[in-house]
Amino acid sequence: MDERKALDSYPLPIARGYRRFLNAEEGRERHDAAYYLFEVYLKYLAAVAVAHYLAGEERDHRVNAALKGLARPSLGEWLRFLRECLRFLAGRDGADPALKAMAELLDRREARWQAVVRLGNALRAFLSGRPSEKEAVSLEMLLGDLVAYRNQVLGHGAPRGAEHYGRFAELFGAAFPELLRESPFLTARRLVSFHSLRIREGSRVECGVVEHMGLVPLKRAQPLVLQYGDAPPAEERLHLLSEGGKFIPLDPLIVAHEEDVYILNEAEGAPEYLSYATGERYRPSGLGGAQKDLFERILGYRVDESRVSRMGDDLAPTAETPSGAPAETGERRLGDYRIVRELGRGAMGIVFEAVQESLGRRGRGRKGRAGERLALGPRGARGGAVERGGRRVREADPAREGRREAPCGLHDRGAPRARGGAS
Repeated sequence: MDERKALDSYPLPIARGYRRFLNAEEGRERHDAAYYLFEVYLKYLAAVAVAHYLAGEERDHRVNAALKGLARPSLGEWLRFLRECLRFLAGRDGADPALKAMAELLDRREARWQAVVRLGNALRAFLSGRPSEKEAVSLEMLLGDLVAYRNQVLGHGAPRGAEHYGRFAELFGAAFPELLRESPFLTARRLVSFHSLRIREGSRVECGVVEHMGLVPLKRAQPLVLQYGDAPPAEERLHLLSEGGKFIPLDPLIVAHEEDVYILNEAEGAPEYLSYATGERYRPSGLGGAQKDLFERILGYRVDESRVSRMGDDLAPTAETPSGAPAETGERRLGDYRIVRELGRGAMGIVFEAVQESLGRRGRGRKGRAGERLALGPRGARGGAVERGGRRVREADPAREGRREAPCGLHDRGAPRARGGAS
């Protein structure tokens, strides 16, 4: 791919991240700059998917449960946002073509991505400790392994040798242009902000447009024209703008600040914004209010700060990672449950800390012997419910998040048993 095109045509955080990689020295600096290309790519795609979900009127309990992770948006949560939002949005009639293309790219296994396949095999071999010779890889598989790689190498792992950093810097750097070539949706929707809204001739509104595409924000010569009475965009906030003039707000997932673009990030258990071009961090004074507004848009009712904090506690990732080889997406799963870590083993089975994906709940569960399957108990409980022979504990979806606490906890859900079945 032409380097000039990447620097001039793609959204500003991606273009500046790519320039940072091209200018990086050898060793750890070049490795980290190359890795962060994929992290900013994942977050940007996920922010686009979340913004489209929030712009619509329909809501889905599984997407809402995933989006609670915005209280403390770790990289693994960003992958969940992308996966769940695309699952919901791309499957609808009349789905946006850009979202359908994103969903297809996420799921499709490709053998012709030579550099991406080499990177995928290298990541899998590093994470599992065994050689990997896959002939094809999907974007979801790759991103899942990147999350696991980050936790071991950039998160809490011990420093690696110069050979490791040099090798993976080249693998990341070669694979990223290949990925950009398969991502035309990144330029189909322009990253813009609006300014100087003016009413003209009493019948239309003109909005000045600044494009945040390429390395430098640039003012468009022609304004966006709206009919008088149409809802105007918020000034100085970032939006996605289509060729037809439709705009979707990205704030507060991605924000403009001092001629740069910052993406929502987690640091030490608290949300902030991060520039992938400079490494600068930004915590605006109104971030708490923006979070509450965001969750009101997701859930349909106002959420106070204490509840936002509890959401973060329930979904916050731990520093520990489960043992063994990673699953196809870089995570260990048992049905609806994403395994966070192993807590202990005994004669009755293995106890895990896990998150129930469909409801966004964290708790403890036991995977017993003889084919038993995990079901989640309350967080802090000693063990959890277990499925036997396909039987399930039945649970209706919560009517709404604001319900009163029930006298007893409900731990799983499933189809009603057939008449005459064992209780």
